Amino acid sequence: MTPRFGRGSRQFWRLARHLTPERLNRVLRLRSASGLPISRSRFWAMGLPEETVEAVLGHIRSLQGWDLAWTWAAQGFLGESRRHATAGRVREAAVARQHAALSYHAATIGVTDNIKKLRTLRAARTTLFSQALPVLMPEVTRVEPVWRASVLPGYLVRPAAGGPTPLVVLLNGSTTAKEETVLWTGPLVAHGLSVLCLDWPGTGESALELGITADCDDFTDGVIALARDDPALDEDSVVLLGFSLGGALAVQAAVADRRIAAVVAVSAPYDASRWLRFASPVMVDHLVATAGGPDAVDELERRFALTGIAEALTCPLLVVGAGADLVMPPSESLRLCAAAGENGTLLWFPDEGHGLYDAVEQWTGDVGRWVRGLFDVTSTPVDPAAALGDPFADSLDLDSRDDVAEVAGAPPVRDA
Repeated sequence: MTPRFGRGSRQFWRLARHLTPERLNRVLRLRSASGLPISRSRFWAMGLPEETVEAVLGHIRSLQGWDLAWTWAAQGFLGESRRHATAGRVREAAVARQHAALSYHAATIGVTDNIKKLRTLRAARTTLFSQALPVLMPEVTRVEPVWRASVLPGYLVRPAAGGPTPLVVLLNGSTTAKEETVLWTGPLVAHGLSVLCLDWPGTGESALELGITADCDDFTDGVIALARDDPALDEDSVVLLGFSLGGALAVQAAVADRRIAAVVAVSAPYDASRWLRFASPVMVDHLVATAGGPDAVDELERRFALTGIAEALTCPLLVVGAGADLVMPPSESLRLCAAAGENGTLLWFPDEGHGLYDAVEQWTGDVGRWVRGLFDVTSTPVDPAAALGDPFADSLDLDSRDDVAEVAGAPPVRDA
């Protein structure tokens, strides 16, 4: 059957280009961010208290006030942490410190015009989270795989059972960081997998030293070396799990390095040149800030495109798609899976938005089972799927000559 799309997603993409910062600021002045249909699920997935999330959103009356409101929350958590520490409540102090770190992390999402402020927020997030980690997640180890003349910061989580175990390398999107993704690793580890949450060049902590670039698909050399030197890891069972923009990097890296056993791409772009000009200017402003300017965005659009690359993939690919994605058209996941041909498998969440934050436990558990199925003969893999055409072509007013007319041999889709 044809994949089902979330209610309102087509309408949003018809109007997205009209969602300008000026229009959004007018709405925020009237209603605050708490009155907008902003998904809270990402903040809840970070473990932030619901009452804090609502209070912060209620404080936001402009796009420029986003980071100030989240910084206000972080300062409150730091005060709470100090009070717990003074009273000798070590765990409670660590929890509050982690909340402060992730509040600073949430603040970075809204910074598009001040690189110095962005660096300060990232540094605060990294430092505070690392201070809380030994108390809250003592099983997590900091590792630094070598990349060229640099190292890439990462958090490694191992299952309790002895190795060697497959290694899943979790790659950030443009706004995520290892401090956020390490909180998603439980279902993967429960399936006997080790997980490396890696800040690839230009993301997370590595953004303090390195600019974001598509010219980093050789990062797998350092990852394979890490697995080879660790007796608890299996260097022949390395899987790349790329989130959002990290999904495009994962596919490119697996094509360049045949040692990669499999790829998982979650809400990943396939060819942004088809739809980026129709995206919300608010999102485009974020990309400009992340990339370092409009020209850099054009370069990233070109260099991260998977047309002609996904077809060269020789290992299995699991595409986790969101039918209500408002950051990039849901059809991007369908096109990526179709391009991979027989290697592609689609896990489809028709009512989830970008990142599937409402379903983190579910999709990470499904990914864990799929990865185990690659290495365990008795496991049952996720049903394969793909798509016919590009159902968002009309919504985006794309040139019909660019549409995907047919996907040969497309099997039925499975809704999650």
